[in-house]
Amino acid sequence: YAEGTISIGRNGKTISAPNIGDPILSGDLIKTQGDGMLVIAMDKNTGMSGKLTVKPRSAIYINLDAVKGEPRTQIQILTGAIGSKVGKVAGSSSVNVVTSTAVMAVRGTEYEVIVSINADDAGGSSFQATLVTCTESKVAVNDGEGEVEVPAGKVLEKRPGERMRFLPVA
Repeated sequence: YAEGTISIGRNGKTISAPNIGDPILSGDLIKTQGDGMLVIAMDKNTGMSGKLTVKPRSAIYINLDAVKGEPRTQIQILTGAIGSKVGKVAGSSSVNVVTSTAVMAVRGTEYEVIVSINADDAGGSSFQATLVTCTESKVAVNDGEGEVEVPAGKVLEKRPGERMRFLPVA
């Protein structure tokens, strides 16, 4: 599914307004504008079944590689948000979502990851904060200092230089 303004950067070229059915390839940079949204059906060759939704105002890289013959999917969020409903990951395949502050290991779940760039007005610097929500099963989040499982119904926040923490949600 595709709506609004979407572009795909591939091998130094830009594909504007991709069509439904166009493949997403390893190394693609996907960008959505404020009116854009893209839903990608994951092929069994990625090691997972399900859909990946690239929300408005987002930029992500998709990497599809094989390690020791097993598929490995890595989604790197530069900014914005993705959501996904993923079936059980096959065999020793892996699906990871990477941000500047954390790595999420997806094991068959429904989740959303949001990366926001926040400005520190007093210091003039900016940083990325990561928010992980899980609505089904669980997502493992590792920030390089430890791993936390985010179960369904919980929200985890990770800011640079701070520990991961659960946020209260209604």
